[in-house]
Amino acid sequence: MPNLDMRERFIITQALVVAIKELEKVPAPYTEISNIADMKELLKTTFSEFAQVVEQIQEYQKEQVTTVD
Repeated sequence: MPNLDMRERFIITQALVVAIKELEKVPAPYTEISNIADMKELLKTTFSEFAQVVEQIQEYQKEQVTTVD
C-alpha cells in the first residue's frame, strides 16, 4: 500500500464506514457478505485510527438532521 497522508486515510476510512452501512442494508440473497467482512477487517487493521472518529461524526450529523426535521 502506498504511503497515505492523514487526510487520505481519513477519507478512505469515511468511505469504508459509509459503504459498510449501505451494503448492510441490501437484502439477502444480494448482500455482499464477503465484501462487508473485508471492509470491516480493513477498518480494524489498516484504517483503525479514524474509524471511531468517523462513526461519531456520522452519528452527530444524523442527530442534527433529526433535530432539524
